Amino acid sequence: MQIQQQQLSKANQLTAQTSNQLAEVFAALGDAQQAAGHCQKVLESLLSSYSSNSTAVAYQRLKLAQLQGLLGQHSAAQTQTANALRTLQLHSGDAVA
Repeated sequence: MQIQQQQLSKANQLTAQTSNQLAEVFAALGDAQQAAGHCQKVLESLLSSYSSNSTAVAYQRLKLAQLQGLLGQHSAAQTQTANALRTLQLHSGDAVA
């Protein structure tokens, strides 16, 4: 069972890395919709491996928020930004505010 979990974890990491690269490519091409979709997949992958209060999750939330803002999804972007800043404040104190 532990071997299967390790293999799934490696596959999850590879999927997240691939989705992250695709998000960057689509963002560079100006396709914010596709970039946001891949960015969301990375966030979901991170959330399955890390605490929602991890800095990795927070930085991914900020990436997604930028794309959501470009797409006019301002409420979603504000929620992602607020969650990310709350997490970063936990790790670094008031310096993030």
